[in-house]
Amino acid sequence: MGKRTIIIIVSIVAIVGAVVFRLVMNNKTAEEEAESSKTCFKYSGTKITGYYYNLCGKEVVIPRILGGVEVQSIGESAFENMQITSVTLPDTLLEIEQYAFNKNLIESVVIPEKVTSIGKNAFSNNKISSLEFKGSKIDFGETPFNNNLLDDKNAFIYDMSNGLDTSYIVSYAGKNRDNVKIPNGVKNIGSYAFSDQEIKKITLDNDLVVIGNGAFVGNNFSEITIPGKVESFGDNAFDYNIQRIVVENKNKIDDFGYYGMQTFLDEVLVFDGKTKKSDKELEIEKAEEDIIQ
Repeated sequence: MGKRTIIIIVSIVAIVGAVVFRLVMNNKTAEEEAESSKTCFKYSGTKITGYYYNLCGKEVVIPRILGGVEVQSIGESAFENMQITSVTLPDTLLEIEQYAFNKNLIESVVIPEKVTSIGKNAFSNNKISSLEFKGSKIDFGETPFNNNLLDDKNAFIYDMSNGLDTSYIVSYAGKNRDNVKIPNGVKNIGSYAFSDQEIKKITLDNDLVVIGNGAFVGNNFSEITIPGKVESFGDNAFDYNIQRIVVENKNKIDDFGYYGMQTFLDEVLVFDGKTKKSDKELEIEKAEEDIIQ
């Protein structure tokens, strides 16, 4: 065997050895990553139920597979209040349960295409300034994105149960708290959609018809005008600090919820936040007292 032949054989063996070594190391890395995922996440079947944030950090990448099965669900409060700054969701995901990522520091979220359910307060109380929905139909629980930092153009989260419905607001996720204006064409404001956000002023759209339970509770405005097309609003729709409610059309209001004042409405109702009574009701009470005396 010639010297040149020996050199060629040695070179081939070296190359093959390097390739084998690299494959082994790659497999080892994959195994280590899989083992790391198992350590970071608590899970049961297809659902993630918890996360070891002290061990695994604030930047979360949720794997497609845990324990040999696809990750399809994020359980209730699984990542709540863990100071998480970012999260990457797998394309296998189908649902995100209530409070799943509530009270974190997340700045950006992409909701995968297969997700069809997002529960109450799932992403509330974060710092989300970028939000993207890959899918077209999602059932939302109450206030899924309240108290975030989206710009005015993207601040309103609309109903998506049967495709995007821009007439129905389910959650306000905007950074603007000084002067919020409801977009044209909105007819329904869902329960607690604007709750607990310290909004200083809000202007309702003239097309509005229904205001849900607690829709504006927990804010800082003391006056609001109810447009003429509004037919009802639910229990505790406004805070006790409301001092003046202007109702443009009393004949349209069927239900004043907690306040129960539909019987005594004036054409323009001035609502006293201290007495919880309309001017008309106060006049009737005074007249009755005069009669008794």
